[in-house]
Amino acid sequence: NKPIRFEINKYKGDKNFPAWELKYDEIMKYPWEFAENGVCTVEETGPARVTLKVKQTVSKSSFTYYVSLCSGCPWVSVYNEVEWREFRRILHNGFCFNSRNSYATFDLGLGAIQRNKANKKLYSVPAQKWADLTDSGFTRGVSVFSDSKYGWIMKDEKTLKMTVVHSPKYYFRNDSVQGMLDFGLNRYGYAIYSHEGEVDQKTQLNARFFNQPVTAFLTDSHYGKFGDEVSFCNINTDKVIVRAIKKAEESNEIIVRFNEGTNFKVKNVEFSLGDGIESAREVNAMEEDKGEAEVKDGKLVFDIAAYEVKTFALRLKKSAPVKKTQATKVEIPFNADVVTFNHNRDSAIIPTVNVSIPGEIFPKTIECAGVKFETGDIWGDGNNALISSGQKINVSGKKFYFVGASLYGDREYTFKVGDKDEKVKVQSVNERIGKWDLYNLAEAANIKTDRLAWECTHTHCSKGDNVAAQLYFFMYEIDISNASSVTFPDDNGLIVLAAAQSKEEGYVYLSSDLYDKISGRVFDYKMTGRQARKHKKRIRKSRKTPNKT
Repeated sequence: NKPIRFEINKYKGDKNFPAWELKYDEIMKYPWEFAENGVCTVEETGPARVTLKVKQTVSKSSFTYYVSLCSGCPWVSVYNEVEWREFRRILHNGFCFNSRNSYATFDLGLGAIQRNKANKKLYSVPAQKWADLTDSGFTRGVSVFSDSKYGWIMKDEKTLKMTVVHSPKYYFRNDSVQGMLDFGLNRYGYAIYSHEGEVDQKTQLNARFFNQPVTAFLTDSHYGKFGDEVSFCNINTDKVIVRAIKKAEESNEIIVRFNEGTNFKVKNVEFSLGDGIESAREVNAMEEDKGEAEVKDGKLVFDIAAYEVKTFALRLKKSAPVKKTQATKVEIPFNADVVTFNHNRDSAIIPTVNVSIPGEIFPKTIECAGVKFETGDIWGDGNNALISSGQKINVSGKKFYFVGASLYGDREYTFKVGDKDEKVKVQSVNERIGKWDLYNLAEAANIKTDRLAWECTHTHCSKGDNVAAQLYFFMYEIDISNASSVTFPDDNGLIVLAAAQSKEEGYVYLSSDLYDKISGRVFDYKMTGRQARKHKKRIRKSRKTPNKT
């Protein structure tokens, strides 16, 4: 057997569809190079988790991964960071197991499928959350969970390969620059889970736990109506997966979608939600009625066939309303009109960005983190935004909130709270809140973590609609416990859409991240002169020879 390792192959890829189509002969060859001879250090050691950190390099690329064992957890997790700098190369993780079989099982999202080992007609295949290799006697097997990589190859009867990144030779179109696909930082995770017998609901269940770990929140000790424990929803079998819960499009019902995940028929499935279900009906994916459904003792009861998908519209029993932050509107001296309609697109502009907010999408209220903000008038001749110029407003209570953004990029502003200075870093009004490495555009990864209150999905200008020019407005909080006034910065750099105040303290806070975080990254890679010349030559050639499609 071989270790799990990074395998690099020389790679040109498909000429017509370089980002999508892999070449059988290239990916099935013995790897051209491996990431080996790494430096290993102990990253964490404690009662809940131990982690080893390993760093390896190949050519100009580096590979850092963290191998973790958690107390009570049935899998080994591996978190990877790949700094990719390779032209005409493809990277795989190779998994070689003791289990041997002529086929493997791959998760399809709404079921699973068994596929034979790779051949020239079918070799790179998809899997959503997991792939599994169970021995031919069905005594034992190994599942590999994946959080974001979906391309798999069963190379032989004991080897699975997961496609990680690739940079093909061809460009598809000159503006796509697909020859630099995946250059920069790539993050992903996988886990190794062994099991006895055939692959079953335990693989499905644990793969979901790996991809959606329990999130804990921190708050002050307080009384609540739920007691020591409460269940938002519950299902009586692990074989049936709750795929989605959402509000119905055209009613006040709750839509719940189920999927059988083990290829067996299941009878008498019981599902509860909230304080109980009052009535239910089965619907299709378009939420069109298919007939009444059974509700017994406040629970939805139904049968479901192997891998079947069923959707229900549920009407819940009334429950006590959830308490929200008791915030009141703060009148602020609006001094700018930044909202326009189709007939007067150029009558109002936001300074520095020279666009306006479309009136047809500007909300009357903005609700964020339980605080409800009332926006300004857009129908009359009045103003609807504040551009900071030292305005002073009266406040009371413990917290002051505002929805705003910076007109001069991410910037720290100084507010006067009573007689004290309060510094608040405010995010840019028009810089994307999430971006990743794009070497050809000289962009480096940056994810903003401020609380987004409202996104303006397009803007107006004199020429018409800017369909891809979003504006972002964030919610900020200032402690005003010992103050009766707040003075805005005197620099015309801050735009504010609404404000509120509360006599209550803050919120519940996350104890762990819900998404990747990265900021201040600098893309430090630079092509050699030879690489740059080849890069420009390929672009010129792709302009002269357009793609067949």
